[in-house]
Amino acid sequence: MIKAKKMGSLVIAGTGIMAAAHCSQEAIHAMKSAEVVFAAIPDPLALNWLQGLGVRVNVLDDLYDSCENRLETYLAMTRRIMAAVRAGKEVCAVFYGHPGVFVLPSHLAIEHARAEGFEANMLPGISAADCLFADLGVDPSHPGCQMYEATAFLFWHYPVSIHAALILWQVGVVGDHTLTLRRPSTNGLTVLTEQLCQLYPRRHLVCLYQASRNPLLAPRCDWLPLVDLKQAKVNGYTTLYKVPTKLKGSPQIDVPAQIDVPRRMRSPQIDVPAQIDVPRRMRSPQIDVPAHIDAPNRKPVKKNRLVSRICG
Repeated sequence: MIKAKKMGSLVIAGTGIMAAAHCSQEAIHAMKSAEVVFAAIPDPLALNWLQGLGVRVNVLDDLYDSCENRLETYLAMTRRIMAAVRAGKEVCAVFYGHPGVFVLPSHLAIEHARAEGFEANMLPGISAADCLFADLGVDPSHPGCQMYEATAFLFWHYPVSIHAALILWQVGVVGDHTLTLRRPSTNGLTVLTEQLCQLYPRRHLVCLYQASRNPLLAPRCDWLPLVDLKQAKVNGYTTLYKVPTKLKGSPQIDVPAQIDVPRRMRSPQIDVPAQIDVPRRMRSPQIDVPAHIDAPNRKPVKKNRLVSRICG
């Protein structure tokens, strides 16, 4: 017996950081086609843009004032979203930036909806991390990148590779274990600075970054020595980026013995006719098939006129 589809659905969407420019067409379609739209967007410009789409928006930000702490706020948001889904409505919940990055109610709502048999999906959005990589001109894959929430980093002492970039989120509320403040706790930045100084040189450069929410304004990219972090001015949007510590000398590549690298993947030998002066980077490699691979006999390829003129 085919189980009937349960009425009610949920789509979680993100506005991106600069809503009008960053929001995807897929997300806009979800917002316009939903019967009920909830929004937790701290940026007034982004909220005005969303309302300008002709969408009737149910704002969730009022829950910050009616709940005791941020955790209670997120649970209340989840309950409000799920009440509409259970009522059989097609719901779209819109969050600032990427809806899955530092957005607890989006994950809770998806989890509850799916567990109760409702269709629930999340659409990606541009996050502050995406803007950071673009604005600072850094590649997270080279030599690597590690990201932590600032207070969790402070309390849990996560292992850190000093040779990879370090990103700490929500520096503006670092040390707030009560989840009630919208600023760093007393001595929060000082303790964070001291902890980082145990890993890196005191004059090591860090960047206080804040993505631009307005195309007319530049992002905040304040570079300063690590030791000066404790006096820096931060807010709820501030992210800390620390450049990787360079390795001394050339790194040695240590391939584990149990990994058998095929010969065809090793550095190839270049075989170019002597009469052709080809730049080194453009030369074609000669394929060396391992001896244990039985390649089928192939007929020699006949040279066409162009090949004959080049190769003789």
